[in-house]
Amino acid sequence: ETDEVLALLRRHRAVTIVADSGAGKSSLAMAGVGHAWRGGALRTDRPRSDDTTIWHVVTMRPAENPVEQLRNAIQSAALQLGCDQAAIASLR
Repeated sequence: ETDEVLALLRRHRAVTIVADSGAGKSSLAMAGVGHAWRGGALRTDRPRSDDTTIWHVVTMRPAENPVEQLRNAIQSAALQLGCDQAAIASLR
C-alpha cells in the first residue's frame, strides 16, 4: 500500500487516504509513506540509495480550518528547523 501511495504521489500533488475508522490510515500515512518520504522516496534527481538527506514531514489534522492548520504546522516545523521570520512568512 505504501508503494501504491508513493506511485500516486509521483503523479499527483496530493493524495487522499480514505477508509473506515480503525483501518490504518494514519499508520499508512505516517509509518509507511512518511517514513519513505523522510528517506527521499520521491526524489527525482538521484537514486534513493544515494540519498543522505532527511526530508521533513509536516503533520496536521484538518479540523475546522484545514488551510490554517497546515499553515500552523508548517510554521511550527520551520521554527524547529531554525528558520528566520522572513523564511517562515514566505512558507505561510
